[in-house]
Amino acid sequence: MQDLSNIWKSTGFSGRNTMKSILIALTLAASVTLTRATITYAYLNETGDNGATNMTCSYDWSPAAGLGLVGTQWNVASANLYGQVTTDTPTDPALNLTESINNTTGIAWSDYHAQITMGQSFSFSNEGVTNSGWTFTVVQPTLVGTNYVGSVNYFAGTPVPNGGELGFSFTLNFTGSVNFNEQLTPSFVPEPSSIGLISCGLVLSLFRRRLAKL
Repeated sequence: MQDLSNIWKSTGFSGRNTMKSILIALTLAASVTLTRATITYAYLNETGDNGATNMTCSYDWSPAAGLGLVGTQWNVASANLYGQVTTDTPTDPALNLTESINNTTGIAWSDYHAQITMGQSFSFSNEGVTNSGWTFTVVQPTLVGTNYVGSVNYFAGTPVPNGGELGFSFTLNFTGSVNFNEQLTPSFVPEPSSIGLISCGLVLSLFRRRLAKL
């Protein structure tokens, strides 16, 4: 068998130089893999809900703070928002999203649901909520038809009253520039008068059934 070390020596290469070249190549490859894309611009705004506007909002974007949204929701129906993220390279950016939603629906919110739809695989991380006593659960995205759909669901705590504000945040992890949709849906606590009417209705219904059996 031919001595490879003699060939390396005759051509000016050594095993040490070869190994050094391999290590440099691996280091460069690793640095490329670990480098995240830089988000150069991002926005998020209300779409008009197919003619019915359920929220007014404004957004603010900065590379340091991420994407911030301040909104006022006056309808318990879902508010639909459209977002776009532009990156400098097609690698894996992370978008920090912080939202403050004012409640002017006329009823207290007992929970709130933020659903994200995206045309590529993504994940949630760094979820949080600022309101005292509120908790959250995360449903990581799954493929639904041709899109990936996931949600972060927030639960009271102390319900957010009419005129109050709910603050929450999470990070979206994906690949390259992307468009996405966010659907924001509150759930409400029935007013005491409504609960009373429901209770009276149940009692009356039971009373009628008993009379019908006599």
